Amino acid sequence: MDLRMFVGRLQSMGQLQVIEREVDPCLEMARVIHTLGERPVLFLCVRGSSFPVIAGLCSTREQIALGLGIETANLLSTLAEALQQPVEPQCVDTA
Repeated sequence: MDLRMFVGRLQSMGQLQVIEREVDPCLEMARVIHTLGERPVLFLCVRGSSFPVIAGLCSTREQIALGLGIETANLLSTLAEALQQPVEPQCVDTA
């Protein structure tokens, strides 16, 4: 699962908080992230930035497992296997 698919899945499950208004990246973003706790948040309009910012994607074991496309019960064994058998990263031209 790529990042876009993961974010889309979180959004379709109602787990992603989307902030559409402009936010200040210096302190305001941190306050919002802290207030939301373990809930992922997507800031669409960040002052001084031409791109959105997302935070909190891996705040819980359930979110990590969802992003990896596995059951939460299999998370530890999957991570242990990945450490023993690392895979080279794939470079892409567009993201």
